[in-house]
Amino acid sequence: GRNGAWLAGQGHDVLTVDLSGVGVARARALASKLGVRVDALVADLKEWTPPAGAFDAVVLTYLHMAPAMRTDVHRRMAAALRPGGLLLLEAFHPRQLGRGSGGPKEAELLYTLEDLRADFSTALDEESGDELEVMLDEGPGHQGMAAVTRYTGRAR
Repeated sequence: GRNGAWLAGQGHDVLTVDLSGVGVARARALASKLGVRVDALVADLKEWTPPAGAFDAVVLTYLHMAPAMRTDVHRRMAAALRPGGLLLLEAFHPRQLGRGSGGPKEAELLYTLEDLRADFSTALDEESGDELEVMLDEGPGHQGMAAVTRYTGRAR
């Protein structure tokens, strides 16, 4: 919800999707507090398929899934982009294991740039990709140096 509210504050129309009704309620509350409009949907990404070509952009932030689910969800999210649409993703890298700054504790749930390139290769042209160290300051549980993977791709 935090990212969706920020994007709405930048003038974007936003649909935020969360598995948790609590998460959706928090997104709506934050948007209201900031005076912006965010549409929010409770949905399981294992089952929810957005309309093909419906969005100018898809932003996936720290959405960690097992490999079989990840590939399927990533491909459906890419298919939701209009031609020329942009997909932006940031997630924890396997080097994050053992750090106290957040992220899953199972290696299979962490993403390398090669994982993302394989997931999106059939639908997106990569604009940028990186594996890097960043300083997180995102509230309790997400503080300190972290290893992340970033990917940006444009729909064909």
